[in-house]
Amino acid sequence: MLFRSNYDSEILHLKESLQALDLGCKELRTRGLFLKLLEAILKAGNKMNAGTSRGNAQGFNLSTLRKLSDVKSTDGKTTLLHFVVEQVIQSEGRRCVFNQNHSLGRNNSHRGKNGDSISASLTAEDRDREYLKVGLPAVEDLSNKFSNVKKAAAIEYDSFSNMCSSLTSHVAEIRQLVTRCANSEKDKRKRIRREHAKLLNTEIPQEVENMASARLGEGLSMKEELIKKACSLAMKAYNSPEKTYLVEKSRSSTDVIFSFPGFWSVNDWFTRHPFGEKKIDLAQFPSLRSIGTEEVAAVNEGFLNRFQAILPSLENEVEKAVKERKQIVFTGHSSAGAIAILMTVWFLEKYMTDMRPLCFTFGSPLVADCIFNHALRRQDWSQYFTHFVMRYDIIPRVFLAPLSFIERELPTILHFLKHKLLMQGPIGEAASALYVNVMRHASATASRAACHLMGNTNKLSETLLSFIELSPYRPFGTYVFCTGSGELVVVRNPDAILQILFYASQLTSEVEEGIPLSSDGDAAGNLTIDAVLNNLGLSTRARLCLCAAGELERQKLSNEDKINKKRTDIEKGLQILEGYKTRCEARGISYYDAFKLSKDTDDFNANVKRLELAGIFDEIMEMLKRYELPDQFEGQEDWINIGTTYRRIVEPLDIANYYRHLKNEDTGAYMTKGRPKRYRCTQKWLEYALKVPAGSSWESCFWAEVEELCLNPVKERVFLLEKQVETWFSKGQLGNDIFFEESTFIKWWSTLPQQHRSESCISKLINKARN
Repeated sequence: MLFRSNYDSEILHLKESLQALDLGCKELRTRGLFLKLLEAILKAGNKMNAGTSRGNAQGFNLSTLRKLSDVKSTDGKTTLLHFVVEQVIQSEGRRCVFNQNHSLGRNNSHRGKNGDSISASLTAEDRDREYLKVGLPAVEDLSNKFSNVKKAAAIEYDSFSNMCSSLTSHVAEIRQLVTRCANSEKDKRKRIRREHAKLLNTEIPQEVENMASARLGEGLSMKEELIKKACSLAMKAYNSPEKTYLVEKSRSSTDVIFSFPGFWSVNDWFTRHPFGEKKIDLAQFPSLRSIGTEEVAAVNEGFLNRFQAILPSLENEVEKAVKERKQIVFTGHSSAGAIAILMTVWFLEKYMTDMRPLCFTFGSPLVADCIFNHALRRQDWSQYFTHFVMRYDIIPRVFLAPLSFIERELPTILHFLKHKLLMQGPIGEAASALYVNVMRHASATASRAACHLMGNTNKLSETLLSFIELSPYRPFGTYVFCTGSGELVVVRNPDAILQILFYASQLTSEVEEGIPLSSDGDAAGNLTIDAVLNNLGLSTRARLCLCAAGELERQKLSNEDKINKKRTDIEKGLQILEGYKTRCEARGISYYDAFKLSKDTDDFNANVKRLELAGIFDEIMEMLKRYELPDQFEGQEDWINIGTTYRRIVEPLDIANYYRHLKNEDTGAYMTKGRPKRYRCTQKWLEYALKVPAGSSWESCFWAEVEELCLNPVKERVFLLEKQVETWFSKGQLGNDIFFEESTFIKWWSTLPQQHRSESCISKLINKARN
């Protein structure tokens, strides 16, 4: 009982500790400053041991680092650690001075004379002191750069080791207990169930609902009559290949139902090897992409071509139904379901602010990839799609296998479906072969997905799966699984749906007592759902996968709560930086130029706050990259607004820091080489929300463009910037501080030809600001 009660907290502590160690090691390996420190220590050691057998060492034991503070100078005040750090700072200072002098030599006409260089007339001691001052900013945020190293250093090794040993021994005891239960099959199942309840203590996803005792429409919050009408028309259209589409409407009805014919040519299903997918055209479907990662959704090309062919003849009918304020329903059976899906997405893109359609498919194959699902969930469109699937229907699973493995059998099966032939002879053999090949690849796809759900990082399994062509297609929307015995199971979790698509279609499976759905709650309800899952043939492994899918969804919500709690810290940080900006303006200097000079304590405090906010937003970016936040996160208005405010206030400080340290000479221009992902991503959020072209909201990069034009005043870019300044200033996105007499912008603009300045579109703004 004690092990059970402490299990979750101990595992969480171990995960956090291991993560801190892993990240700390990465920081030590990748931060160049730490490598320079080790190099300085090695040189100091060789210098001290000169003339001895240890005076030409190629390396040293890391345990030596602990002894650096024990070696002291003759006065007893300075340790070897102080000396080495001082040497590294001086080295950084020399590098900065060299880069500055080099830059000033190349750009003297734009930069002025060498005010930043260190005079050669200084004594060696004074020069070293100046190098220390210049090099100090390079290491001032060392604590932030090695934040994970600090966390790792705080871990108590003995406590950590004992906890690992304790967990290992307890797991070994549980394994022994399970092994001893093998004497009695009945006793074995009871004990496994009890141990699963202790170790997992989790639930089947809440999205799994039982409709065994409910009317068809009740579990879906829809009219049963509407679903039946959609099904009837879908079957009618499926058997009418001569029709482009069928429509059912009446003056007395509030619904208009569009259904589509089926198609039975393999070329209409697979246009290419291995899976026949194609990236969507964003001009027609602008929402079908990931905002942050810029990944574009892929859909089946054959179905997309068929949709494009039908759309022109359908548009007028849809437009008429919209004007009549009808409830529009798209439906289709088998391959026609794919057309209904694409029609529904097209409708949502075109009429998203006016009406909401419904889409019912019956035995539809998978149509698109995980980005498609991600986009629909972000837009909150998944709720409009409902897919009915029979337990053993192979068509909803067929795209889990590549064409090369099913191209012999698929034409035969499609011919059978078209002409409704008897399942015997060659057709029966083709059906068996198709089933085996599809299930083999469905197993690989489901296993790979299950490894992701359970956090399995087994390198061997990853290597083996890398040799298998895995399907890109994934389910989305609401799935209604028909067990064949009168029950319906409604599932809305896409990860759980993929597992059920594989496990529910097994011809033979062990019917087990199952894993308890919850350690508490309605026992009768759990037993009912447990019985329904048994009717789907879901084994213990399948239920574990469903549990993992539910846990992943809950973890995403937990991550979102964690991030939302940091909003207060973000808002406070932005208020502090707003105050810093106001104080700089009161002194007659833009906060960009003040931060670039960094002479005062106020500038240092602003830098600390900049780094704190960067840490929070970088964490958000990493979670989005790994899809560890709910799909709806990127579309939330609150986060779009706070991300925009953050970008407009803080990015100028990052730009100032970038050009202050001359990183443009080592890395390249800020906007193309040095811009952090946190700013690029928050800009995309805003552009997507406003539905403006990508890259059009770059007002926070104003100072970066000014810095580049100082180095290379390209005429076309000068004109473009001036037009943008006029627009941004009129919208309040830039303030009066850019027109201060000593601002970098005005200094640069004043170097432009007199004729250009007098004709410039911003000359009136500048003159007004000066007066």
